[in-house]
Amino acid sequence: MDCCVNTVKRWRQRWQTTDALQDAPRPGGTRTFTPLQRAQITALACSAPREYGKPWRRWSGEKLAQVAVEQQIVTRISPGTIRTWLRQDKIKPWRYHSWQHATDPQFVTKAAPVLDLYQQAQALAEQGEAVVCSDEKTSIQARQRVSPTKAAAPGLPVHVADR
Repeated sequence: MDCCVNTVKRWRQRWQTTDALQDAPRPGGTRTFTPLQRAQITALACSAPREYGKPWRRWSGEKLAQVAVEQQIVTRISPGTIRTWLRQDKIKPWRYHSWQHATDPQFVTKAAPVLDLYQQAQALAEQGEAVVCSDEKTSIQARQRVSPTKAAAPGLPVHVADR
């Protein structure tokens, strides 16, 4: 299993006491915000403030929190929480790129069932149903080879030439 002895001991002890190998409950409180609310705030950060009638040139955590409450995405949220989410998602609202901009006006409607499914994935797995995610990689495209692939040679890597 390629794990340490202490992990195996913990699993064996858990099996003897519970007849199951389920993970133990994690410490901490319940989540305050749903995945949908987080996705909506992330989409908000990927848009321009002027789309919401604001004169600002770029977002900040405080401005995003203010507009999230105005748009009734959440009743209240701290700017620090938004900054943490953006840092985790590696989103920098001050560096706008068109691919970060949600162009679909029905994005929230379409994203809600998917996010709900992700949130229920563990419960579904316990019922014997698997949740599988497949995602399109937009930067990976099927391309024709310009020339046949050349095998590696001593001191040289494999050479692949695409159009």
